Amino acid sequence: MQDTASTKFAHTIIDDYVTSGSLAIGDRLPSSRELQKKYATSGHTIVHALTHLEDQGILIKYPGKKGYFLAEVKDFNQAEPKFIGFIAPCTTDEEHVMRVYNGISGVCERNGYHVILANSSSNYKKERDHVKNMISAGCKAIVLFAVTRTRDQLENDYLKTKYPDFPIVMVDMAFPSQMRSQVVFDNYAAGYEMTSTLLKGCHRKIAFIQTNTPSGDFMHKSTQERYRGYQDALKNFGDEPLPECLWVVNWLLNEGPTDADIAAGLMPYVQSCREGSDHPTAIIALEDRMAYILTSMAVGLGIDVPGELTILGFDNLASTRLCNPIFDTTDPDFSQAGRMAADIAIQHIDEEVDHQVVCVLPVPILRRSGTPSLANLHLQQFSEINGR
Repeated sequence: MQDTASTKFAHTIIDDYVTSGSLAIGDRLPSSRELQKKYATSGHTIVHALTHLEDQGILIKYPGKKGYFLAEVKDFNQAEPKFIGFIAPCTTDEEHVMRVYNGISGVCERNGYHVILANSSSNYKKERDHVKNMISAGCKAIVLFAVTRTRDQLENDYLKTKYPDFPIVMVDMAFPSQMRSQVVFDNYAAGYEMTSTLLKGCHRKIAFIQTNTPSGDFMHKSTQERYRGYQDALKNFGDEPLPECLWVVNWLLNEGPTDADIAAGLMPYVQSCREGSDHPTAIIALEDRMAYILTSMAVGLGIDVPGELTILGFDNLASTRLCNPIFDTTDPDFSQAGRMAADIAIQHIDEEVDHQVVCVLPVPILRRSGTPSLANLHLQQFSEINGR
C-alpha cells in the first residue's frame, strides 16, 4: 500500500534529480540520510519513496555498491506511479473488507499499480468526498465497497450522475440502478438454500433478522436479497406456505453498531425463546458477528444450542470460529471478488471494455459445527448434493 507522503516525495525526487537533468543515467542519487535532511521528512518516508522508484524502474541498485543509481529509462513519464483507489466502510477491523483488499492489491501489484486505501466510516458523504479526492489525485480507477444507502440516497445517488466516464467498480454492496460495473454475491440463493436446509431439518418456525434505521429506509442489498430467498423458501415448502418470523433490530445508519448495541437490540427476542411457548427453533443471523452474539446470549439464558435453537450466520469470519458451540455459516470468496473487481477496473482503464460488467459469485454454505444436529446433517447433505 503506497502512502501519500512517500508518493509525494517520490515525485519530488523525480523533479529534482531526473527531469531537471541534474543526474545522468548511471549517476548515484544522494543517500537516504541526505535526502531526509534535504526534504525535512522521516527516514521511513524516504525509504518508501526510493523503494517505490526502484519498483518503477527509475532507480536501480548494483551489487557491491551503496545507494541508488539512475536507471536507463527512455521516458520517465511512462514510469510515473499508477494508482487505483479502494474505498470501503472501514479498513482495519472488518475481516471481509481486508479480504477484498488483499485480492485487489495482488492484481494491482502484477499490473504495475499501487492501491490507495480510504475509509468511508459507513458515511455516505465521506464516501462521496473520497471518490472526488481520489479522482483529483490522479487515480486511474476506483474499487468501491459502498456504504449502505438510505432510500433517498440511493434514489439520488451521485454514482448515477457524476463521473460517468471514470471507472468505478463496485464490490459486494451494489444495486443495478447505480449503473456501474459490479462484482456481487448471489445472496438470494444463499438465503433460499439456508432456509430450505432448515426446513428439511424439521424446523417450522425460522426467525430471520433484519436491520433497519428507525425511519425504516435502510437499503442493505445483501440482507434484502437473503430475505427474498428466505421468503421464497417458506412459500415453496409443502402444500401451504409457512409464516415468516421477522426480527427487526434498529440502529443509526451511519454508526457501526457495537456488540453491546446488537445484544441490546436482540435481547427481547432471545428472552422470548426462553420464556415463550411459540418461539422459533432456528435463527438466521445478519452475519457471523451477530450469530456469535446470539449464541452467547442464548447459552447464557440456559437455552440448548443447537438442540433447542439452531443459529446460522454468514461470511465465515475467522474471529467467530472459536464460538462454543460453533455455528454453520456461508463462505463467500471476498478475495476473489477483490481480484475480479481490480481486473475489471484495469480493463476499463485500458479500454478493453467500454460497457458495464456485472459478475455474480456463488455463496457456498459451510458446515463448520461439530454437533451432528438434524439441521446440520441436512445442511451438509444439501451442500454435497449441490456440489458446494
